[in-house]
Amino acid sequence: VTGVDDAIVDGNIAYTIVTGDPTSSDAAYNALGAADVADVSVTNNDNDVAGITVSPTSGLVTTEAGGTATFNVSANTPPTSSVTVPLSSSDTSEGTVPASVVLPAGSTSPVTVTVTGVDDALVDGNIAYTIVTGDPTSADAAYNALGASDVADVSVTNNDNDSAGITVSPTSGLVTTEAGGTATFSVVLSSRPTANVVIGLSSSDSSGTTANTILFVILVGPPSYRQPINPFPSTTRSEPRCRWMRDRVSADSESLSGNARSALIRATFSPGTTSTS
Repeated sequence: VTGVDDAIVDGNIAYTIVTGDPTSSDAAYNALGAADVADVSVTNNDNDVAGITVSPTSGLVTTEAGGTATFNVSANTPPTSSVTVPLSSSDTSEGTVPASVVLPAGSTSPVTVTVTGVDDALVDGNIAYTIVTGDPTSADAAYNALGASDVADVSVTNNDNDSAGITVSPTSGLVTTEAGGTATFSVVLSSRPTANVVIGLSSSDSSGTTANTILFVILVGPPSYRQPINPFPSTTRSEPRCRWMRDRVSADSESLSGNARSALIRATFSPGTTSTS
């Protein structure tokens, strides 16, 4: 008697070898019936085990430009009902994954899962994170009995695409007037800094100015917030999410008008922001 593999986690199964009516040219044996020959009881021991395979579990790479990576999840034996495996990212600021993967009933074919890199706008280098698997759920008791520890997690690295840089625009064509007319330009960081970035600015022509004039602008708003650099702020002026300070500048309007060409301006980018102007 030879056992047969049914690829189902069904435990050890009892079956019977059934005997039939003997036939023979010997009249005595030919007269025997099936009831005269005993059947044989047999048990086919199961060799199937419920399990879930994840492949690969390491070496995956995503990018901050939205580059993706994939891995496969499959049932080791055909489940009698679909199996749902929860998924999550250990760092959603680096990579995301669908909330779950469903393995179909009666199949051991792999299901592909896509991991997508996330851009964090920080010069933080390549960051490792993990796709974490949870407890499988299924109407198939064998698969429902599996835990999160029975399903491998997946290691991923999100490659950084940010670099430190400062863009000034426009760099020409600005016009001021001796009557106090102003002009503005924007200063933008190519990535969010983790500490203040201080940019000193000065005029190449200091004629008719006060040498100790210093203006400060500290940007504390979100990356999209911009505030024009104005060489003539009032003594104390508040703007949304922005603080202006003037140090040792005469309140006399004549002195202020002379600062059009001489003001030393320091632009400070606060951590987590990318622009001021």
